[in-house]
Amino acid sequence: MAWEWSHTHEGVAAACDNVHKLRRQELITILREWSAYDREKRAEADPGYRLPATTRGLFRLTFNPRRLVQETLADAVIERMTEHATCDNGGFDAHACPYGCHTVSFDGGSDAH
Repeated sequence: MAWEWSHTHEGVAAACDNVHKLRRQELITILREWSAYDREKRAEADPGYRLPATTRGLFRLTFNPRRLVQETLADAVIERMTEHATCDNGGFDAHACPYGCHTVSFDGGSDAH
């Protein structure tokens, strides 16, 4: 179960700063999870939509992440996570991905998880 954000502006800003500290490959993985989440939601809403047969197909991106700079990847993750605005129980870590397996702290002095 996840909670909705109810943090100060400083806490949200710290979480966004912590996203910028993530490694490039982790940012790409998180964006692939958002892509998979979008496809799953579309499949739930549209019975005629077919999900890709493989997990690899499910995690395809519509853009080439190798051509994007680190800051652009981080900004894309921040945009999606702030739209979703969920965190762990207790409100300590913001979910950077839709599934809650990638998180960042709302604490400015902490590293991402």
